[in-house]
Amino acid sequence: MQYLVLFRGSPGSGKSTYIENMGLKPYTLSANEIRLQIQSPVLNVDGNYTVSHLNEKRVWELLREMLKVRMSRGELCVIDACNSKPTEFANYKELCEEYRYRIFCVDFSDVPLEKIKQQNKSRPSYKWVPDVAIENMYARIQSFNAPKYVTMIKRDELWDNLYREPVDYTDKYKKIVLFGDLHACYDPLKEYFSAHSERED
Repeated sequence: MQYLVLFRGSPGSGKSTYIENMGLKPYTLSANEIRLQIQSPVLNVDGNYTVSHLNEKRVWELLREMLKVRMSRGELCVIDACNSKPTEFANYKELCEEYRYRIFCVDFSDVPLEKIKQQNKSRPSYKWVPDVAIENMYARIQSFNAPKYVTMIKRDELWDNLYREPVDYTDKYKKIVLFGDLHACYDPLKEYFSAHSERED
């Protein structure tokens, strides 16, 4: 099974730190990093440098293009973004159906607002998000549930969902035979079953 891992949480809620600590960065596409690759931090009206949001259309086009390439290879895919609106989840539904991916979403909506604001200020200054923007996004996230095709999980549940314990069949069978992708090799398969027609427990 292939997995797409999304996140839901305001800026400063700890999503990127979680990704780093869980060793997921090599599998991650980050909207914020793409913003910085398209355009360097810009000077705002307050005299501070900030991440530009003037290239949003291209940012999400690039992220989608890169996601398609990764999905076409069946890779574990992680998206570092806020997903504060139902439509943002819908952007991935078609791709996941095309490439047969299951969608998980790690939920950061329970992080208290004051903690989010504090963590926001601990980031590099050009990544600071205005408190009013955080408040609005926080309220928006609290106002809706994720779509049913998305499996919502808590932060400590990710590995349990991605990695299942292997099943041990050695105590049930004397021998297990695996057949790969046969492609027009029906005759060898038929020969095998003819030679082993007696059931082996």
